[in-house]
Amino acid sequence: MRAEAEALEDEEGLDEKMLHLTAKLERQFAESAKLEAMIRENLPRVELWELRNC
Repeated sequence: MRAEAEALEDEEGLDEKMLHLTAKLERQFAESAKLEAMIRENLPRVELWELRNC
């Protein structure tokens, strides 16, 4: 019985960890999309700067 109780506790701990990690990953995806949009917005300026300074 003790092993079953420990396994249940481990499973609950794993569920909580997965929820935490999933939320963290969602925040990272959102930050990634934000940064990608900023890069795409500024890329034409960088390309223009490179053309002028080469």
